Amino acid sequence: MRGSMRTGCPMKIIVRAVSEDDPRGAWLIVHTRNGSQLHNHPPSEDARVHPDHRRRAAAATEMAPAASLQELVHAQTSVGTSAAAVCASLLQADPGTYVIPQDIANMRNAARRRELSAQTVMEALFARLEEDGFYYRWEAEPETQHLLYLFWAHPRTLELFRRHPEILGMDCTYKTNKYKLPLLNVIVLTGFNTVLPVAQCWLPREREEDYLWAMNTLRTFLIEMDVGIPGLILTDRELAAMNANDTVFPSVPAVICRWHMNKNVLSKTRQVLGQVPVVNPAPGQPKYENTWQTDAFMEAFYATVDAASEEEFEEKKVNLQKLNRELSDYLDNHWWKYKTKI
Repeated sequence: MRGSMRTGCPMKIIVRAVSEDDPRGAWLIVHTRNGSQLHNHPPSEDARVHPDHRRRAAAATEMAPAASLQELVHAQTSVGTSAAAVCASLLQADPGTYVIPQDIANMRNAARRRELSAQTVMEALFARLEEDGFYYRWEAEPETQHLLYLFWAHPRTLELFRRHPEILGMDCTYKTNKYKLPLLNVIVLTGFNTVLPVAQCWLPREREEDYLWAMNTLRTFLIEMDVGIPGLILTDRELAAMNANDTVFPSVPAVICRWHMNKNVLSKTRQVLGQVPVVNPAPGQPKYENTWQTDAFMEAFYATVDAASEEEFEEKKVNLQKLNRELSDYLDNHWWKYKTKI
C-alpha cells in the first residue's frame, strides 16, 4: 500500500509565524508556490489509508482503561489468530477504528523483535520450550549447526497419553510453517473415540533416515516417560515411514490408515469415472456429485477391503476388474501390495 501512496502530487503547505519576531504568537498555514494548492488525486475516502491517523488511533487505544491494543494482539497471536482476524474483531468492537491488518502485522513483528532480543530464533524457541516444560530433542548439522530435526511434546498431554497408549497414529503435513518443513504429527486414539495430539517433529525431508530419527526419538520418549510401547501404529502409505516403523517398533503391528486410503482411492475413481454437477445446490452443498459408476466402484472397493477371507477377497477383486480395468490395475500397483496392513 505504501508503494501506491507516492503519486507525485504537487500540493505542499508550510506553517509560518505571522511575525518572525514573535514565534509564540499567531501562525498561518500557507501554500509554498503557485499551483501548490492543487492535488492530482481525489480525496481519501477512508482515513485508515493514512499511517498518522492509524498511529494516533492505536495510541488512543493504548491509553484506554481496557486492555491495550498490544495486549490484545499478543493474546490473539498466541492462540494462532491471523492478523486479518484480529483486525476483524477490532472492527466489530469499534467500527470507527483506523487499524488495518498491516498495523497488526507490524505490532507482531515488533513484539517478536523484543522477545528475541539478542537471541537467534532457535535460541528463543529452545528457551520457550524449556520454560514451558516441554519434552524436546533436536539435532543439527555438525559443521553448519543448521537445524535438522526437532521433536517436542506438550507436558499437559502426557498424563492423558499414559491412560490411552494403545493406538498411535503418525502422519506428515505440509505448508504449516514458513520454512516449508515436513511436520510429523503423532496422535493417540483415546477410549472415548477422540484424538489426542502427543508429539510433533520437524523433518528436513521424508527419507527413511529422517523417519528413523523421529521414531527412535519417539521410542526414547515413551521409555523415559514410562508410557509403554503402543499396541498398534497407524500410518499413511509412505514407504519410508513404514520401513522406519518396522525397524524401530518391529513387534508392534502397523496398519495403513483407512481414511487416507479411502480418500486417495475415491479421488482416483472420480478422475476416471467422473462427477456430475448438482442442479441448484443448496448453500453449503457440494457443487458436484459422483456418477453412478463412481459410487458403484467405491461400493465394490469397500466390500473388497472388508472381505472376511483370502478367498472372498480374490473373488471381489475379480468383480472390481469387471467394473473398471484401469482402476483395478491402480489398486494392484498402489494398495493391494499392502493388503496385510489394511
